[in-house]
Amino acid sequence: MNLSGEYFIFIGDKSYHGKGIGTFITKKIIENGFQLLGLNRIMLTVSEKNIGAIKAYTKAYTKANFKTEGVMKQAFYIYGQFQSKNGALIIRDLKKVPTGMNLTVKHLDGTIIEYVQHKNVNK
Repeated sequence: MNLSGEYFIFIGDKSYHGKGIGTFITKKIIENGFQLLGLNRIMLTVSEKNIGAIKAYTKAYTKANFKTEGVMKQAFYIYGQFQSKNGALIIRDLKKVPTGMNLTVKHLDGTIIEYVQHKNVNK
């Protein structure tokens, strides 16, 4: 497990656009990703061809302190062709991670791995 996460948001119904849903979801992803799952980095991605989503994502990830990472060329395959996607990321600030945080992960094959953070080394 590399302690990295990636997500995207798809809001298909345009009547829900511009209502803060993406910002809310982004805040929850960060909260759960860092605090519950113990991730080190979280990446938000959007198709390079989806200009409307890029504008919306830029607003949402800027509010959440994401930094633009760049374009991932031919990152996914859809409708018979490869497409690129833009990525922005946030990296956990280890100074703000609660000490003594434990993380237990159960893989699909049933294997259980436990990660234990005994102390915060970056005080």
